[in-house]
Amino acid sequence: MATALDDAIKRVTDALKGKGLWDNTLTVFMSDNGGEYSDGQSNWPLRGAKGTLWEGGTRVPAFVHGNMLQRTGYTYHGMMHGVDILPTLVSVAGGTEDPGLDGKNMWQSISTGADSPRTEFVYAIDSEADSYAIRVGDYKLITGLRARKGDWYAPAEMQQMGILTETVDETGPFLFNIREDPLEKSNLYGMAEYASIQRAMRHRLNELKPFEVPFPADLADDPAADPSNYGNVWMPGWC
Repeated sequence: MATALDDAIKRVTDALKGKGLWDNTLTVFMSDNGGEYSDGQSNWPLRGAKGTLWEGGTRVPAFVHGNMLQRTGYTYHGMMHGVDILPTLVSVAGGTEDPGLDGKNMWQSISTGADSPRTEFVYAIDSEADSYAIRVGDYKLITGLRARKGDWYAPAEMQQMGILTETVDETGPFLFNIREDPLEKSNLYGMAEYASIQRAMRHRLNELKPFEVPFPADLADDPAADPSNYGNVWMPGWC
């Protein structure tokens, strides 16, 4: 898959250069979620896997490339969420931002290294699954049913070196200082010195719960998505 991805990106890049569009193109390369350990993937040293609320399932690498960047060759550490991509690209293209969107315009931040306009985001508010997680500032709260796949899955090559998957038996709730502890190894929930932060995080979660958007119970089949319309090939957007 990695080789096919490399080949596809090269074809797109070559096409843009051949059309004289490359110098006016902003490229954003990112993943949608962490890897699934049962498929042999690893998010080491982050905790958890795809489909979970742990950083291994939600924190992904990304990069931005383009001549319009004022600052290049650096790592941006500001807070950013996937929903920020749309308003950011609209801004770069000269469009008008929609104030009703959840996303933030991150262009000034990532193009110059300025502070992020984002101070919080939601990982999940799912009352049906009793699964909730938010981040506010440096802190992350996870509540609800026991968070699954909460181990640190070492890749095969590290296991061959004697570095094994770390397992834990924790039921939560969880509170982490995610900036200082991105590996989510020190649960601060219940500690007296973090009681005020814990209360503030729970209060903020309760404020956000009414904005939950339930997942549709029955999605109708869309014939426009049938692979037969595309030479029996799955196209982008199939999931």
